[in-house]
Amino acid sequence: MNFIKNNLLMIILSLVVVVALVSLEYPLAGWSTRLRREMSTSLSTVGVAKNLAQQTIHIPGQPSFVGPIIPEIINRKQQVQKLMQDQAREIKASAVAINSRGRVVFPYGPKGPVIPLLAGVPEPHLLPQSNHNLVRLANFKRDYQRLFDLARRNPRGWLAQLHAAMPPSEGQIQRLIRRRLSQIHFGLVHQHSDKLVVEKARISRQLTRQAIFQAAAHCRIYAGRFCFQERNFVQSTNAVPSSLDIYNAFVDSWLQSDVVHAIVLTNRGSRDVADSAIKQLFYVRVGAGVKTGRGSLSAGSNLGPVMVPRGGLFLGAGAAPSAQPGYNQYQPGGMTPGYNGGMPPNGPPEGYQGGYPGALPSAYPSPSSPAAVGGLNYGGEMTGHVGTSDYQVTHVAVGVIIAPSKINTFINNMYRQNNGYTLLNVQIRTVDPIDAITHGYVYGAVPAVEADFLFEDILFNQWNGRVMPAAYRQRFGIVVHQAGPRRSFPGNRGSP
Repeated sequence: MNFIKNNLLMIILSLVVVVALVSLEYPLAGWSTRLRREMSTSLSTVGVAKNLAQQTIHIPGQPSFVGPIIPEIINRKQQVQKLMQDQAREIKASAVAINSRGRVVFPYGPKGPVIPLLAGVPEPHLLPQSNHNLVRLANFKRDYQRLFDLARRNPRGWLAQLHAAMPPSEGQIQRLIRRRLSQIHFGLVHQHSDKLVVEKARISRQLTRQAIFQAAAHCRIYAGRFCFQERNFVQSTNAVPSSLDIYNAFVDSWLQSDVVHAIVLTNRGSRDVADSAIKQLFYVRVGAGVKTGRGSLSAGSNLGPVMVPRGGLFLGAGAAPSAQPGYNQYQPGGMTPGYNGGMPPNGPPEGYQGGYPGALPSAYPSPSSPAAVGGLNYGGEMTGHVGTSDYQVTHVAVGVIIAPSKINTFINNMYRQNNGYTLLNVQIRTVDPIDAITHGYVYGAVPAVEADFLFEDILFNQWNGRVMPAAYRQRFGIVVHQAGPRRSFPGNRGSP
């Protein structure tokens, strides 16, 4: 006790120091943690600043820059980005211009009216809205039908461009034989009957062979009028085609002309059909639902006219309408049982767009549907293209007899016609030369195959939408800017 009494003050001070040390432990620990965290942050900031001072900056088209990000570098990168955006716009504009080449012209500049071409000839005042008086004056139906004329009737037609002909028919050969036999009749009647039969058979074989090989020597390809696809408004002599009919016919003519030009390029330099790369054209078909199909050597290209009704052009737009009761636009007077009305004597009224069920293509799938998101549908065609606000899609089917080594040449020549083409499918079958010659087709010494091609073609709305009739644009949701005022086109056959 005496020790405590004698050292009470020191004991109290010691307790105070112990309590103070215990109470300061937590603040000191917190201060220490905060100090370490701040030091770590400072070190990280120093590291970031050091890295930024040695930053590697990549600017397209220029050498890499190593150093701090300074305003000059930021401005330089922005300028390059703007240049790239301008180049992208120029590339798109160039693609659209190439896509329209050979199909439409802009006589007053890109902001003026668009005039469609029919086999390279401008046909103004017909689209996007046609006036039946102007259609009659321009005689569009006549110009359209002349594309399919035989070479001797129209030197600018498709068959003339192809230097096409068909082998002599059986009837033609028989008439040739009868005429020849009648010429030498008096020389044969004095021969023995057995010798007479043998001589007639020899003359028949000789004349048949001569007719077949003469036809082959005077053409570069076997093809006839019915190889091509026509719109069925030409079947009536009285009906005036509407703007929908005219537009369908223009699109058909654009794509079929491309096929003709590609064949001409592929056969360039050939002397006759035996020397040609493409020896026979079976068919050309245009539209969303076209299919490749086997030709017929026995029937050749004269199976009959392929008359297509209105519509059926673009993917997602529905098939061409089938015949339905009611108004018959191609029947004189327009009357069918059950229809209370008729076609005026001078054709349909101005602005008439058709008046029977199924005259317009059905609408595209909704943009939100899985089949049309982003304008692509990979569950359908190889490319996935189904049409968007930028373009519409159609197909071209072509069937030919061709030398196998020239298949890629023909495909490349199709690509040269327009930048919208993509080959979707090609099917190849062997050809029996003996069977071909028995039907009058001379394919030459080089083996030939039958090839069916299916091409996809894209038509950009930026030019195509401006010649589309309003009914098409509404169905497809195409919005086009109004062109400048319509003016008289130089050399215009349809000018009022």
